[in-house]
Amino acid sequence: MHFPRYVECSMILPLPGKEGLKKESVMKTMKIFGIIALAVIIGFSMVSCDWLFEETDTHYHSSYSGWHSDADGHWRECGECGEMYDEANHQWGWVITAPATEAATGLKTETCTVCNAKSGNTEVIPKETTDDMRAPYYYSGTGITYNGFAGTEGSLKIGSAVEVTYPSETTFSADGFFTIEGSVNNPVSYNHAQITLTKVGDTTLTSSYWVRNNFKLRIWLRFGQGDYTIQVRNITAMSGGFDLNGDGDFSGGYSYSPGITFNVNNTRNEDGMFIYPSAVVQSDDPVITGLSAELTNGKTGDEAKIKAIHDYIVANTVYDKISSDLAGQRKKQDALTVLGTRYNLDAQYNPKGHFLAVCEGYTNTFSALARAAGIQVKIISSSSMGHAWNNVQVNGVWKFIDVTWDDPTKTESSATNVVDWGPSSVRYVYYLLDSLTGVSNSHLGGLENKGRSAIGIPSAPWQHGMPDGWY
Repeated sequence: MHFPRYVECSMILPLPGKEGLKKESVMKTMKIFGIIALAVIIGFSMVSCDWLFEETDTHYHSSYSGWHSDADGHWRECGECGEMYDEANHQWGWVITAPATEAATGLKTETCTVCNAKSGNTEVIPKETTDDMRAPYYYSGTGITYNGFAGTEGSLKIGSAVEVTYPSETTFSADGFFTIEGSVNNPVSYNHAQITLTKVGDTTLTSSYWVRNNFKLRIWLRFGQGDYTIQVRNITAMSGGFDLNGDGDFSGGYSYSPGITFNVNNTRNEDGMFIYPSAVVQSDDPVITGLSAELTNGKTGDEAKIKAIHDYIVANTVYDKISSDLAGQRKKQDALTVLGTRYNLDAQYNPKGHFLAVCEGYTNTFSALARAAGIQVKIISSSSMGHAWNNVQVNGVWKFIDVTWDDPTKTESSATNVVDWGPSSVRYVYYLLDSLTGVSNSHLGGLENKGRSAIGIPSAPWQHGMPDGWY
């Protein structure tokens, strides 16, 4: 602690009716005052910093140093008196220090999510296997390598419309996922087929995928250990079809014939409902995992990662009025499609341009980047609003976040007049809220639903791009 020094005074202090005090008298008086002040300060400094902190939430004449740590835990210290605060055990988690690529393996390091200390434990992340989707896969969202299923090639057909070339087995066990490959040649459905997944014993646990032309994808067994029925469906009739001549989202009804059925037992005892990839949340794709790792690199804790992802989406995305308002012009709103194209409709975003999405695309993209970063997230929708947003888990607590409404847009004169406030306009009105009640433009339908369920998917045109069931 730095003590104030008394000041030697050389001036003469005039007093009423007196000649004035001599310099020596003044010095003697000032020294007495200095000794008294010094004693007061010393006494004050003996008061516990704990007491000062409790009373004022800050240390008098003190400052906190950064985190200190040893092998067992971490703490902070008062920079003046050295007292220790916030002592706790380390909270270990895996941080990707070098993302894997197709050319090189990556590295993850066990790191304290609070103080950023390293335990010394590291693990090698296998190379990305873009082409060999049948191989065991390291998923960054959980930090686990899943073995999938090693099947054989063959030919399972639904007439001349759909062929599955892998796997040839229809009953098998798999670890977390299995890979399916094939082709569709059916003009009735713009060469699309549908794949549905249902957990045996609970038909509410279901997901679906649309595949087109030559396809290859991982089917993740998202609802825990046990038996699943996977059905490949041939589309026999459509009403409405797909926007943009089959390149956009599905926008009508359809009928189908079941065709091919797989009976799969998931041996992995893990709840992947809100952390595994899905049809529109492709958190296992190298584009998603690479971007997520880049955005969250060096970030410790869920909140820091969520903020980085939230800010990136808001700063780089413009609301897609064309897909929202013009019939037949709706683009796909899955995460991979949203991140797959940069547009240059607004000069503020040059030279890279920006992404385009409606609320569904914002929501899917946030879900994919967050899941790839190891954060559980689900999508909530409201048919009464025609809107979707996210529920995200922060340190074990579910919070609401609406990335779409945190991206301010100007009033458009028409569906083709796409105007955004720009990449620097990021707000936090709908960011990590315990409740949406009372918030400006409060969300309707499921706004207090923070449990292990999601609002049913409405049959409104704005949301036809979402598959049935969980996503």
